[in-house]
Amino acid sequence: VGSGTAAASGGRHFSEFLPSGASGAADGKLVTGFDGAIAAASVPELKPRQSNGERVRPEDYDQRVEELMELADHENPHTVYIVHAVDGSKTGLRVPSRRCIERVRSKYGERVVLVLDACQARSNAAELKWFLARGAMVLTTSSKFFSAPGFCGAVLLPRDASAALKSIPIERVPAGLADYITKLEVPSSLVGLRKALSHGPANVGLLLRWECGLAEMERFVAMEAAADAVIGAWVKEARALVARIGAEEPTQGNLPMLEVVDDAADGDEARATRLGGVNSIVCFRVRSSDGSRWLDTASLKKAHKWLASDASSLLALSANEGAAVRRIVATRCFVGQPVKLGNYAVLRLAMSAPLACRLAESGASRLAEVLKEDALALRKLRFVVRAAEGL
Repeated sequence: VGSGTAAASGGRHFSEFLPSGASGAADGKLVTGFDGAIAAASVPELKPRQSNGERVRPEDYDQRVEELMELADHENPHTVYIVHAVDGSKTGLRVPSRRCIERVRSKYGERVVLVLDACQARSNAAELKWFLARGAMVLTTSSKFFSAPGFCGAVLLPRDASAALKSIPIERVPAGLADYITKLEVPSSLVGLRKALSHGPANVGLLLRWECGLAEMERFVAMEAAADAVIGAWVKEARALVARIGAEEPTQGNLPMLEVVDDAADGDEARATRLGGVNSIVCFRVRSSDGSRWLDTASLKKAHKWLASDASSLLALSANEGAAVRRIVATRCFVGQPVKLGNYAVLRLAMSAPLACRLAESGASRLAEVLKEDALALRKLRFVVRAAEGL
């Protein structure tokens, strides 16, 4: 999840810059009006990965969630829990499990408030309905899978939450929320909340970004069955492609330069909740040329920058390169930004809704073309990593 998630969950600012343009906010400072119990709230962060980058087993993660809640309940049997579930991290992880959620809801009842982070928007409709039916607030965007411009978020509210915000007294709405939203971003049905917020300014940019996202959402929904099929086909081929190109020119010690990071431990539950039935983010790590280590975030940020640029200037560091290599190196390639996993980082190839729709419309020939583009990006990556190591 985003780096500001923990602060925001505790009613605190997560940046010194506010959407309203107001100054004076401090990262981590309590938002005006969030006081009392909120000020004293504990926000434990449960990392889904170990220090070596390997993911925590789903059953162990669930156990940790339940242990923390039991400990808090022992200290205060009136504790209210906001359980922040994630379906689709930056690498596609899904935690905690539905089984865990059902157990804690059964044990603590109305003291459990569910929030689902589905901001990657790679969850299918059945997953969103499952959470909404259990009173969860669902965070989503159209700027990831649906490829709208960035900063394009929304919250889906279940009936109970909507009813509460419809009748909430003005004095119970934290004044500091006015730095984040105006009444123009709130549905007209939420009368109470709207009364507590300012009339503007109008966030025209947000509306335009959502227009882009909604167009792609509508297109995808109209052909979802066909698009689902090509998502699965692309993921299978892309994973194989990373392995094949990683082994084409191995590092010293005859080790593959690229390796898929497999997070398939979610099992049947995840397959039933994801668009296409798969994790549509293919993560891979990159070895140094001498084969001694996996590249870290700083190294992959440099490589990522070269990928998105004409890297022909690096050819001077590598003699006797042919025309094919020169064409590859000059091509601008766009892949997912590095994500830190323990002491190394990964880059990402990812399916998007616009691409899934184009593939569904065009068939196998277009899939082959997309895979050629992916192969070019991976071969350029291999080149720039080796060339940049000589800088």
